[in-house]
Amino acid sequence: MPAAGCLLIGLAAAGCSLQPTAAWHGLAVPAIAMLPPGEASSDAARANEDPRLSDALKSPDAAVRADGVKAWAEGRGEISSAVLAQLARDPDLRVRMATIQAVARRRPAGCEPLLIAAVGDRDVQVRLAAIAALGELGGAQAQAVLRQSLADRGEMIRKAAVSALAASGGEDSVIRAKDDPSWRVRLEVARALAQYRDRQAAAAAVQLSSDPSPAVQQQVLASVGQWPLRQSGAIFLEALGKETYQTRRAAAQQLAALWAPAAEFPVDGNPQQRAEALARLQERFRREIGLVDPGVLAEAGQRADAGRDARVSTEAVAEVERLASDDVRVRRRAAERLAELARDRGPGRPATLRLAEAMAREVDPLVWRSVLTAVESDGSEPVIRLAYMAIGHPAAEVRRRACEHLAAHPSPRHAEVLLPALEDANPAVAIAAARALGATGRLEGTEPLKRLLGSGNETLRVEAATSLAQLKDPSGAAALERLAYSRDPSVRRQVAIAMGRAPDPTFAPTLVRLLDDQYAIRLAALESLPNVIGHGEPGLESPPPASVADQVEFWKKTARQRGLLGGRP
Repeated sequence: MPAAGCLLIGLAAAGCSLQPTAAWHGLAVPAIAMLPPGEASSDAARANEDPRLSDALKSPDAAVRADGVKAWAEGRGEISSAVLAQLARDPDLRVRMATIQAVARRRPAGCEPLLIAAVGDRDVQVRLAAIAALGELGGAQAQAVLRQSLADRGEMIRKAAVSALAASGGEDSVIRAKDDPSWRVRLEVARALAQYRDRQAAAAAVQLSSDPSPAVQQQVLASVGQWPLRQSGAIFLEALGKETYQTRRAAAQQLAALWAPAAEFPVDGNPQQRAEALARLQERFRREIGLVDPGVLAEAGQRADAGRDARVSTEAVAEVERLASDDVRVRRRAAERLAELARDRGPGRPATLRLAEAMAREVDPLVWRSVLTAVESDGSEPVIRLAYMAIGHPAAEVRRRACEHLAAHPSPRHAEVLLPALEDANPAVAIAAARALGATGRLEGTEPLKRLLGSGNETLRVEAATSLAQLKDPSGAAALERLAYSRDPSVRRQVAIAMGRAPDPTFAPTLVRLLDDQYAIRLAALESLPNVIGHGEPGLESPPPASVADQVEFWKKTARQRGLLGGRP
């Protein structure tokens, strides 16, 4: 019998798993499998001397490295924090994914920075795994990163951040995501409402029960169905008045399971019959249970918000005054505190009116970074002036953040400061400036953007092409079509995302082709297709199927049915 076969039989006799994987190419992984669980010493240095695990982690075969990490996840041996950090940056996706999943499972001491770094990974699968792991880990630093992820451009990242924040106790942040433009993110908020039963959760449930997406409406009902009847009854009764049949039916069924009279509601009746029956049920519920007016819940949430805003505004003004200190450490702490205070709704007008003057002579990039974070949701005139000042700062990071702020609060008048930034020596600044110009909606003369289509930096070309497409310049769409054939998979993914930002039905064939590309590119194309083809039109189900494979088939079929593929099968 061949030596490898003897080794496998020996492993089986020892009770080791012999699941067939691509990693059975040599002796490194079988040797790891022979390490019995629990053999690892708490002395990481000693365990790391074991050549079986060490050889696997250094193997040129990525599959062997990944299986080495998986063996560690099962308690077979130890890996030092330095080696883990190196594995989390491995060029192979399988190794990085295995590392993040293993760290989430074993939670070694000091693993938080590794997971936080992985949130910025180039591959969406790793980012999603890291976000989920941070949600399980919890803690102030993890929650801060998850809150930042709520502002990510990708709806899948934002959705994952909501789920992770719900798991780690970040109710305020979860509830704020109820206004997200993506129905998938709002659906995750609706799902999280099952675990919250306070006034702000009730106010959010009232809002989401009128969401444009039937899927969100129905999930709200499923979540509040786990609340006490006196709290959930008002939301169920309001849902009975909805025009969406599925929502109305779900509300009637769930309320009837908790309160028998609701079974009398004529779900299939005409509008007048339903309105009369609803009025009778509301009156009866008020007498028997006690009806809490949904409007009262919403007003209570608004009053709480107003009180919080007043407190934040007073503290923010005090921190702005500290920005005049001669001590850069004091100014940095003040700016950081300002960013913390403003995390929810901005620092308030009294503070923003003082900021431009306070920052006029500021040169420290860390102070600028925190201040720009504090005002990132504010598009008022004083803050726009602040961004105009920042775009001329010596630090590239500050200039980039200034461009991003102007992109978030677009206006054609920003072009005067953004056009020179296209020539910035730092590519990240030029990319941010190009994006901001596309957001303006109107640009007198697109030649500066067109010149960037010849750049050697493909990411800059993608951004310039996207902005041109948003500005209705035909050269932009043509450039995106060409870039979709880039040899660099990260560029193809950027193009897939860009086509959703500048939607045009002519992009449908390219996006459908990208559904057969690498997994991360496929996900990006799936995010963009609803914008390009559209929801809610005749013959288009809403929402599309949940699994990735089903969504791929759904959009291919829809594009064919709409005749958008130009003869492509």
